Amino acid sequence: MAERGARYEAMQKGEAHYFTGKPCKYGHISLRHTKCKSCLACRAIKSQKSRNIEPQETKLERQKQVRNWFAKNKHMRSVYEAKYQQAKIKRTPKWMSEDDFWMIKEIYELAALRTKMLGFLWHVDHIIPIRGKNVSGLHVPLNLQVIPWIDNVKKSNKFSEA
Repeated sequence: MAERGARYEAMQKGEAHYFTGKPCKYGHISLRHTKCKSCLACRAIKSQKSRNIEPQETKLERQKQVRNWFAKNKHMRSVYEAKYQQAKIKRTPKWMSEDDFWMIKEIYELAALRTKMLGFLWHVDHIIPIRGKNVSGLHVPLNLQVIPWIDNVKKSNKFSEA
């Protein structure tokens, strides 16, 4: 029976890394990950490169990709917006009074006013998301807050009890 390799032995011992003494495809002679066989030197270089990219550049590149995708698929934007509007309608309780609807309108007007006065975009955010994975909030005044767009984008569809 053929002799098993260093990776097999490392897996049997429950070790995270193993050493073969052979160079990887990029010429590094270093430890390798037991699970995926990748060279630690290659992973370190790749990690360093990703850290050197400015987060703002990455974000702007992603926004550009999304804009391009929506420009090519205009019909899909209306589908996504319709789904969101439908979720909002579904999460608006029937017991809301005229005062509640007035408060919601005021909250959206406040976001528009802050955008105009301060020169950067403000969003109306649902504190408990109306389409969250684990929890679903209501479209009511007590669940709304006006926050800078960057904070809303970071928060995404998440809820934390902080």
